Amino acid sequence: MLVQLITATGCVLLLLVLFQPWIAASGVDGKVDSNAFGTLHITTSLVSLWSSSPPHRAAISGTWGILTGLSALGGLCTILANLRTQRALGSYAVATLTAAAAIFSSATLLYLNSKSGDLKSMLGSGPALDLGTQAGLIIRWMSGNGDYPVPGLHKVSYSTARLTGWAMLAATVSILTAATSINRPLRNDLFERIRSIRYSLAPAIQSPSRLDSDITHEQDPDHPM
Repeated sequence: MLVQLITATGCVLLLLVLFQPWIAASGVDGKVDSNAFGTLHITTSLVSLWSSSPPHRAAISGTWGILTGLSALGGLCTILANLRTQRALGSYAVATLTAAAAIFSSATLLYLNSKSGDLKSMLGSGPALDLGTQAGLIIRWMSGNGDYPVPGLHKVSYSTARLTGWAMLAATVSILTAATSINRPLRNDLFERIRSIRYSLAPAIQSPSRLDSDITHEQDPDHPM
């Protein structure tokens, strides 16, 4: 029961974390983050709105996140359905689904990390000599939403796109949940193997004692036939 409770808690936690930001990036024109399903949340002043070469929107697929969510949801439903029956087949199904969720969540991390450059490029200001870009920079400066970039006048800090703590938590939870659920059927199989070996060896262990008893009975003349 404890293993099922831990596994169910892990599945619920993983489902909730999927909707949190998994990767985040910041640049000269704002911030952007994405969850496991590829949903973007952008904060920007649209400096490059009138630019002749505006930054392209990052195309992030939510396939891996959806597969992770379906695996976790399937594992949770299987646990709930198996609470009364406690069948071995249910334990194997839960182990399979949670293992799939761990694999898919790791794949989601790798996929989103490969899209870090696209997220970063969304926050660019466009070509420096472009008239639309210059108009956007001037309007932003006049409205008090930022400084006008002049070479050597201000210090500017940049950061690359990075995976968030939510993404690391999701990977950790999925792996631990899978390890917990897989441990149960493996342990049951081990006990069954040990039990079957003991039963198979029992006749061989008892046979010498029976043979000695038969010999004793044959040598004892007072023993009734």
